[in-house]
Amino acid sequence: MTDERDVRADADPIRDALVSVVDRHRSNHAGAVATYIPELADVDTDGFGASVVSVHGRVHSAGDADRPFTIQSMSKPFVYSLAISELGLDERR
Repeated sequence: MTDERDVRADADPIRDALVSVVDRHRSNHAGAVATYIPELADVDTDGFGASVVSVHGRVHSAGDADRPFTIQSMSKPFVYSLAISELGLDERR
């Protein structure tokens, strides 16, 4: 018989939510690959995954989250936040 504390210790509700979202949307192939970007033109469109990292550094992943991919425009919010962090909100160049 499994101790109740052991079951709770292994529970990961964030990962469970990610698995649910990935499973629900994996079959959605709407849209088109940007073939004018060489890195995207050859992408395997069947890959789909998600990861979330907590402020404490805990990683929760589902689907194909361990597959390498090109982030393209997804990098822009990170670069923007780095610029704000370095220059401040009032910097105008």
